[in-house]
Amino acid sequence: DEELMGQLIRFVSSHEVGHTIGLRHNFGSSWTVPVDSLRNKAWVEKNGHTPSIMDYARFNFVAQPEDGISREGLFPRIGDYDKWAIQWGYTPMFDAYDDESDYYELQKLMATKDLTSKSRLWFGDGETRRYDPRCLSEDLGDDAVKMSHYGILNLKRIVPQLEEWNYSANDINSDNVRSAYSNLVGQFRRYIGHVSANIGGFYNDYKTVSQPGEIYGNVSKEHSLRALNALDEMALNEPKWLINVPYIKRLTLKPEDVTASIGTSTVQLLISRVGMLNETFPVADYMQELSTRLFRELDKRENVSGYRRLLQNTFVSELATNLKGDKLSADNRAAILFTLRNLQTKLKANVAGDATTKAHYASLADQIARALEVK
Repeated sequence: DEELMGQLIRFVSSHEVGHTIGLRHNFGSSWTVPVDSLRNKAWVEKNGHTPSIMDYARFNFVAQPEDGISREGLFPRIGDYDKWAIQWGYTPMFDAYDDESDYYELQKLMATKDLTSKSRLWFGDGETRRYDPRCLSEDLGDDAVKMSHYGILNLKRIVPQLEEWNYSANDINSDNVRSAYSNLVGQFRRYIGHVSANIGGFYNDYKTVSQPGEIYGNVSKEHSLRALNALDEMALNEPKWLINVPYIKRLTLKPEDVTASIGTSTVQLLISRVGMLNETFPVADYMQELSTRLFRELDKRENVSGYRRLLQNTFVSELATNLKGDKLSADNRAAILFTLRNLQTKLKANVAGDATTKAHYASLADQIARALEVK
């Protein structure tokens, strides 16, 4: 309705006005909010689901139906960070008489505020610090795994209803449903991206010379493994809930293409994280963890589904392509080479599985052999 649309336009225009008066994107703002608080009706309606209108935190997709949260807790508003940023940028410094004294007065103002990464006044720049998993666009809360879990629960509630909610007698070729479905799939991909950004990476906190502590820090191996396990559940196992809907054949001839695209892009995304790993999670360890999850059927001597065969093919072909390039560091090249050789040995030794699985493994072994050829 017009009243709701007016409120939505208001929060978008507030964000843009923020830019006109000097505020940058604060993608880390939403990270300062515990995910559990996003489901607390009283808390989120009082405080909002992000402390800054300058974040990209469109809606509170963590909230569940049983939480009973009203509009006040579902879309953004001008928050604590925005008010502080305006105070810092526009408070008249009456005791200042030149640039140096103005800076001195600003330092006194900053000393009265908690500007650490646990404060609602923290600035988490996501435009230049794309390696910091706290500073992501379109995410919510301080835990990407838990956030995505709740987001997916809501997508699973939505997807069966799309045909009814988008019904129109004049809708040619189900275009309304197709558009809504495409956006839902895109949101699922966004959650995959948010979780993958927590594999490896670095933390970066702005500090003045007088502030104690380190500026740079590593994302821990434990944190990275938790994200990898979540992605295993989300996308390395086929997300059939996306295509197990009665209207799917009105949208596509081959529903499996929807999940296949998600699976292959997820594998590619996971391999690309090699460049973001840090000393807590060496590339050799990461490749072992990844290959173990992708080839669990090989270790368990089980048949491989079509979806998983596609993922395994993508893994081998992507590693082979990377190996032939000239952009790998010595350690990364060694880890990929070891992974392919180890996988080749296991594939050749395989005697289990149906005919399709055996043919698949033979094909992968051949791909690896050709990738390892010295020309």
